[in-house]
Amino acid sequence: WQDGRVRRQRWDAGTLAGSEGAEPFAPSAPLPTSYFDACRELRELLETVVRRQVIADVPVGLFLSGGVDSSALAAVAAEQLGRENTHTFSLGFRGGDENYDETDKAKLVAEHLGTQHHVLMASEEDLLSALDDLVTHYDEPFADAAALPVLLLSRLTREYVKVSLSGEGADELFGGYRRYVAETRLTGHPLWRRLVAYSPLPELAGVLPRMRRLKMLMRACRQGDATARYASYLTLFDARAREELLRPEWRADAAHDPVNVWRRRDPGPQAGRVGRLCLMDQRTWLVDTYLEKADKASMAASLEVRVPYLDREMIAFANRLPDSWRIRLGSKKRMLRDAMRSKLPAEILDRPKQGFAVPLDAWFRGPLSRMLREELLDSQAASAKYLDQGAVQRWIEAHQRGHAEVADQLWTLLMFERWLRHVEQNLT
Repeated sequence: WQDGRVRRQRWDAGTLAGSEGAEPFAPSAPLPTSYFDACRELRELLETVVRRQVIADVPVGLFLSGGVDSSALAAVAAEQLGRENTHTFSLGFRGGDENYDETDKAKLVAEHLGTQHHVLMASEEDLLSALDDLVTHYDEPFADAAALPVLLLSRLTREYVKVSLSGEGADELFGGYRRYVAETRLTGHPLWRRLVAYSPLPELAGVLPRMRRLKMLMRACRQGDATARYASYLTLFDARAREELLRPEWRADAAHDPVNVWRRRDPGPQAGRVGRLCLMDQRTWLVDTYLEKADKASMAASLEVRVPYLDREMIAFANRLPDSWRIRLGSKKRMLRDAMRSKLPAEILDRPKQGFAVPLDAWFRGPLSRMLREELLDSQAASAKYLDQGAVQRWIEAHQRGHAEVADQLWTLLMFERWLRHVEQNLT
């Protein structure tokens, strides 16, 4: 609001000051010429940001996964709040795959920092008991399965504090995703794309029963430009899948091209290879998925979640970084890791990114297989008006027999079914 008029403005691109539709969060002061001076500036900035974010009239805690993002926040917050006053919270899966359970890493960080640490070990029953609550609170077919553990973690956290810090945004600012490395070192490289185009690799990958990441690389290599390649990493249902799954009367919608979502938000190659992908994610993936997931799940538990990495000064700083300061030789979030070496040990900073995921792959082959069939293949299923149940059955059988790895897609269909049922119940 200015001079009696509403002014609409986008704030997301410290590197792209002056470009169309984008302005920096803060004056574009030049970065230090030395990488190590820039690391020091980042560390000092993180301390400043966290100091602002922990101001509250109520107790403040932190989500702690054991990864570099939340560990960095916990290290700074523990110094400012005092170790004995710093409460950290993590969630694991009872009897689950260790690939999805980071509680041992979070415990290691908490012990190193001396925080008051709280852990919730959840089972598939715990998650399923919260499924209808999730559908109600999100009020749309939201299909990120990590929303379930975030809801349970928020409920645990709310038992002790009313405000929690969370690490959303660090990956999108400092280059934390595998797809960034893939695009800069593999799929975006002309020689690699030419090799894939004139080799049997895509066909061989297509007949393999699993190897989801390899198939993703092959699919990306076949895209004509950088935006389409990047969109292919995040598109669950390609045109062929949409054509197969939708009933005939809805197949006209299968022509929708989801790549346009990214094209409208692509800052262009002037941002640098990594910077371009980071900005696209800040404008799409971060706001449409991660922030919505954290906000709705936490507010459903009456918990306020704050995101220090998305402080305006932090975004302005990060979006001016050269690509090599974000990712170097395949090492993701290089600068954030190096900035925290005086506060955290290497065993915490240098371990591979794991992510906050749910073991859907195993659950849909085991304890949840019956529930999946009963809900999606029931003759009275709400989604049967839109989905070809014969195709859905083939997808379920292919996954459960180990012939395909489509757990995320099946979860999306399940959430669509649950949401439709919720809407119909509330309209009658």
